[in-house]
Amino acid sequence: MFSFILKQFFHELICFFRRWYFERSNQFWSLVFYFLGTLDKNFAVLINARLWLQPLYGDYSPVGRILGPILRSLRIFSGVAVYSLILLLAFFLWLGWILVLPAAIFLIFKQP
Repeated sequence: MFSFILKQFFHELICFFRRWYFERSNQFWSLVFYFLGTLDKNFAVLINARLWLQPLYGDYSPVGRILGPILRSLRIFSGVAVYSLILLLAFFLWLGWILVLPAAIFLIFKQP
């Protein structure tokens, strides 16, 4: 009976850490990248990078050929800046989530 309780205790402990670190981290990053994917509908960084030297809206006049790469460059740089900011914020949020449990354990066992 005691071995069963001990086995269940360690099983639940391992499952807790697996859920806390691996499964929730996977869910969190999936949500972040899903959000970035929906945000890419507005910024279209990859499409603008692929069509960087093409004029906008098929305007092949000299003005269109000059403004196209400039406006696409601005859109690429602004999109990369927003994506970087979101990823940096998400990283620090995830790091806080990862460090909550060790900090709580440290505070519980800290000598007064």
